[in-house]
Amino acid sequence: HMNEKAVALEMKHTNFGDSAGLSDRTVSTPEDLFLLAKYLYAKKSFIFDITQKEGKDVMSRNGKTYSWRNYNHFAGNPEFIGGKTGFTNLAKETMLTVFDIPFGDETHTVAAIVLGSDDREKDVRSLVGWLKDTAYRSNDTFTLGFVGDLMFDGGVEQSVERYGGGNFSYIF
Repeated sequence: HMNEKAVALEMKHTNFGDSAGLSDRTVSTPEDLFLLAKYLYAKKSFIFDITQKEGKDVMSRNGKTYSWRNYNHFAGNPEFIGGKTGFTNLAKETMLTVFDIPFGDETHTVAAIVLGSDDREKDVRSLVGWLKDTAYRSNDTFTLGFVGDLMFDGGVEQSVERYGGGNFSYIF
């Protein structure tokens, strides 16, 4: 079902080798993961809601309590909308994160996707920090320089459609 959903979302370079994401046959691209993040944000936000929580105690039917702790470095951060961490020896550390970032009196939703990282937390913090330091709004124009696999919703998608024929690789 996961591969069928990837096709439905037009994730053209994604294949799920297993549902846990541990198979070396599981592959994707930042562009495809951005499509997934947009879908989850718009249609399945409850998934991101779960990933915001730092942990939860759950009681089984037999009355035993189990504690669940979230390993996502950004759980509990008020700007963090949600995300997913991953690791395999081949892919190294990976992370898809979505944040609501304030820029002046406005807030913008941002997806930061890190693949093949040696330190995903540091890399995402660096990308988001860079964005906060670099992006600014002046008169109805939002200015942003791109680096790596950082994408903004709204204006970037329109620019890629107009100038890159819908191919997000155009901006890199």
